[in-house]
Amino acid sequence: GTGSHEVSVTAAGSTAPLWAQSFDATANQAIVAVASSAGSFTLYNDDLNPLPVGRARLTAIHAIPDAAPVDIVLADGRPVIPSLTYNQPYGTLDVPVNTYELMVLPAGGALDQALLPAASYGLATGTSYIVLAYGSSSNAESLVLTAPTLPNEANAGYIRVVHAADGIDAVDVSANGSLLVPSLAYDTASDYVALAAGDYTVTLTPPGTSDELVSATVTVEAGQRYSVVA
Repeated sequence: GTGSHEVSVTAAGSTAPLWAQSFDATANQAIVAVASSAGSFTLYNDDLNPLPVGRARLTAIHAIPDAAPVDIVLADGRPVIPSLTYNQPYGTLDVPVNTYELMVLPAGGALDQALLPAASYGLATGTSYIVLAYGSSSNAESLVLTAPTLPNEANAGYIRVVHAADGIDAVDVSANGSLLVPSLAYDTASDYVALAAGDYTVTLTPPGTSDELVSATVTVEAGQRYSVVA
């Protein structure tokens, strides 16, 4: 709820608080609380404002206490989020839905100095992604936080797609020709995606191709949620 809240943190199985921290929440605010060192959370606001179909939102959080500023770059070295500083918020990027190879380098460093090697990130439409780098400079790890953005249309409904087609590693999911979810792996489900109410032809293709594997017509009604299982 809105207003002031106090959060207490204890070790698992203990009742003695390690620390307690107060924060204020306003209506429709999405807060990410990161504890990268004992004693406090750093609070970040997650931007969940609407996105057009075909766009995803990307940002990153540097939560490695002993690391200097870092660059988030593509696998070929092109910068995406430069000079990301420990415990400091960064703006967001609204990018085309696609699969991106991202890595984390010391700011200004070479590709062979990566704190986190290149990894694939499939960014789906209408979704906010936060790449969280944590741990230590000698043993960095990453976690991806996702949340659906608010719908563009007041009469929106939601669909998610379950890839259960045995023998097919990954698929791209499109609706009426617009890519919604790239490289959805077998035995996984997408997050819910907001679409304006109406009829959609949902198509699955091998990643990066237009070779149709399967398609179906889905009628999306306002306020309803649908699971499409392939």
